[in-house]
Amino acid sequence: MWILGASFSASLKPGTEELFQKQYLSQVHLLLTFGTWFRLSFSISIALIYWLVGSSLPSDFNPTIIQKILNELSPDRVRIFWESKKFEGLTDKVEPWYGTAFSVEKVNPSMIQGWMTSAPNENLHLPAPNVFIPTDLSIKNAQEKIKFLVLLRKSSYSKLWFKPDMVFSTPKAYVKIDFNCPYASSTPETEVLADIFARLLMDYLNEYAYYATVAGLHYGISLSESGFEVTLVGYNHKLRILLETVVDEIAKFEVKPDRFSVIKDLVSIVSRHDTIVRWIPRSCNCEADKLAKEGIG
Repeated sequence: MWILGASFSASLKPGTEELFQKQYLSQVHLLLTFGTWFRLSFSISIALIYWLVGSSLPSDFNPTIIQKILNELSPDRVRIFWESKKFEGLTDKVEPWYGTAFSVEKVNPSMIQGWMTSAPNENLHLPAPNVFIPTDLSIKNAQEKIKFLVLLRKSSYSKLWFKPDMVFSTPKAYVKIDFNCPYASSTPETEVLADIFARLLMDYLNEYAYYATVAGLHYGISLSESGFEVTLVGYNHKLRILLETVVDEIAKFEVKPDRFSVIKDLVSIVSRHDTIVRWIPRSCNCEADKLAKEGIG
């Protein structure tokens, strides 16, 4: 596969330095047709103060500034990086650090003009709106201070516990669901199967959950002593969308042979090198308790 990359260099106009320092685009990854990976990067000068804070300092959302930066991404400012074994013996320069051979050529102006007059490719576009980005960041005030978990609902097959945040006052939630599956850890075989099940679920949800992660929502599926558990952490407003998707994937779960083969091989490698990792901390703790009771260590 060829790796084709391009970067756009923009000249900063007087008075726009701060604009570029506060709002900038780092990289946009686009998958084009015919299996070629295309990297589009936009490099600009950043003031030292912004190097220190990185992305930790929030800034006001300003679509006008973002659009101005996007307008700087034009074909006449493009630089293309093309990596291929087909260029072996055809280069005339060597970079001094790793000895990589390369060449530098100017892009034909007529080619640039052709890019500018061509209609935009439908595969080259900005990402679709992220449904997980929260818009309601309001805080729900608790009627009374609660120190311990409160049982809100109980049925023959489930219990629902709740405790409001009385310390940090952030529009975030922590959801943990324990699925009781007694036979999941009854034998080494069932424990391995449960492990594969949890890994397959994460694998199926990987692409969808990526957008949730970008928006500050995180989830995990792991084994427990009584079965498996699902954990979700992040902004409360859109957390329910992710939760319903995860539960729906569990309800309609089916084994996909191609992905099962990949996950099975992964679990086999882990098992060979670490035996069963979950049991290591328990055995260590038992040995530590024994030594402590005997007055050793």
